[in-house]
Amino acid sequence: MAHDFDNSLTAIAAHATLIRGATDDPEVLEHARAILRAARTASQVVERVRAMLRGGEKHERVQVDVEALADEARVAVAARGDKRGVTVVRRREGHAATVAGDPAELLQVVVNLGNNAVDASPDGAEVAIVTADTLDGGAAIVVEDRGAGVPDELRERVFEPFF
Repeated sequence: MAHDFDNSLTAIAAHATLIRGATDDPEVLEHARAILRAARTASQVVERVRAMLRGGEKHERVQVDVEALADEARVAVAARGDKRGVTVVRRREGHAATVAGDPAELLQVVVNLGNNAVDASPDGAEVAIVTADTLDGGAAIVVEDRGAGVPDELRERVFEPFF
């Protein structure tokens, strides 16, 4: 099943690459780049699920540029927001440092939080992905929305795989 999904992602990426080569329109080029990023992210998710099911989940630990990661997450979440009438913005409060972590996993966490925020927001609302310095010299990424929040009965389950 994962193999079939990977094959579909390869086809999606190939078509996005063809689109990039066939136009000079900046808007179309940005959409093609977004498709390629999404296909790459989805492929990484498939690989992590495979590793988790094998019991040998691997984690890449490198320095991650928090600002760039939040920018990429905003682009991914904005696509969902556009469909639902929710504006997704980026705010910087200071210049967030780099952090050590797995870039694909960190991106997936922020995108998931952003998508959940969009889903919980009414039409016309704004979701903000905010980066900030922390007092101890680290960095924080905050996703702000005006949704109702996670119901008390579900809070214990939010970190379960496949929840």
